[in-house]
Amino acid sequence: MNTEIACIHLGNVHMVPVTCTEISLQFLRKQDASFASRPFTMAIDVLSKGHLTTIFSPLGDQRRKMKRVMVREMLSQEKHRWLHEKRVEEVDNLMHYILSQWENGDDDGLVDLRLEEEYVDAIFACVILLYSFCIFNYLPFLRYLDLEGHEKIVEDATSVLEKYNNPIIDYRIQEWIDGKKH
Repeated sequence: MNTEIACIHLGNVHMVPVTCTEISLQFLRKQDASFASRPFTMAIDVLSKGHLTTIFSPLGDQRRKMKRVMVREMLSQEKHRWLHEKRVEEVDNLMHYILSQWENGDDDGLVDLRLEEEYVDAIFACVILLYSFCIFNYLPFLRYLDLEGHEKIVEDATSVLEKYNNPIIDYRIQEWIDGKKH
């Protein structure tokens, strides 16, 4: 087809720029499984504390097993119906909290939502940087220099998320230990 194909090595990643659409389509069809796999980036490593979770695991046997468990056990209609009562209870608790804030507030019924704003900002910071381009995703030995500041931003956002999530999780675990929740 009179095209030149060059293989470029950027760290551990091989990049093949292709200028011919026919070759690129043929290549994508043959290598579809490679492109369907999610890369393990710095942000994923920081956010998941180095663990492979269902949404971050690369394509393979582990991901297939986790997906099977999630579909059969966690996302089934039976579990959805079983947890409906618990979700309704959580909504009632949240509405009761907001109502009590409104009734007991000194600011004419205003509810302070600044804490929630910090939490949402942290979620957005993680989502934005999750698969963003970082040179150390290609050259891992540069990660410790944190040239672009991404790692610091993700670590800070993760600590904000943990600050809000961990007390709730610890409280629920203690309730289960004490036998108050099932």
